[in-house]
Amino acid sequence: MSFAVNALGALNVARATATVRAGVVFFSTDYVFGGRDRERGHPYEEGDGLHPLNVYGVSKGAGEQLVMQANPRHLVVRSAGLYGTATSRKGWTFPELMLNKARTEGIVRVVTDQVLSPTFTADLALKTRELIEQDAVGLFHLTNAGECSWFEFARGVFDLAGVDVKMEPIRTDQTQRRARRPSYSALTTTRLAEVGLSRLRPWKEALGYYLRAKGLS
Repeated sequence: MSFAVNALGALNVARATATVRAGVVFFSTDYVFGGRDRERGHPYEEGDGLHPLNVYGVSKGAGEQLVMQANPRHLVVRSAGLYGTATSRKGWTFPELMLNKARTEGIVRVVTDQVLSPTFTADLALKTRELIEQDAVGLFHLTNAGECSWFEFARGVFDLAGVDVKMEPIRTDQTQRRARRPSYSALTTTRLAEVGLSRLRPWKEALGYYLRAKGLS
């Protein structure tokens, strides 16, 4: 299913848009990277080699290549740790999930050994539109600036929301997740400056704005 949607489906869209001489935008993921030997403070740039650890990452990497080959007017955007629109069947994103757990359970357990660049979807959408308006072509990393572990992300939520809760740091191998995840997949960009655009604001600033807009802080 992952390849049917993320690779073959993306290829079909890219071919169809190329046929009518239209551009195509393909959203990819930080999970195209492995990060096992990556040190904190050295985020991945657009030119770094891929090393996905799970099927989802492999399918997204394949989709990137197929889209770029099928349509010369391609825009491939890698992002990470998205929040801003409900992405789960339960109707909440990571910040809301953390706040709900704090309210209902009084304790949250979050992994400390996965580092990423959390990204507010409104910021991602606005910067993508800027790239489209510039007729930009190629691969871009679009994430809010900076990096943190999921544990630090959760702590940021509670600090900004003014919520006092007990937090327990855990390792990935203590969770029930089957798919392997990169220990480090923070992203940065060198390409936005090339097309005269600024980077996205810091992740904690974006998170604070989101929580205020939702009435959660």
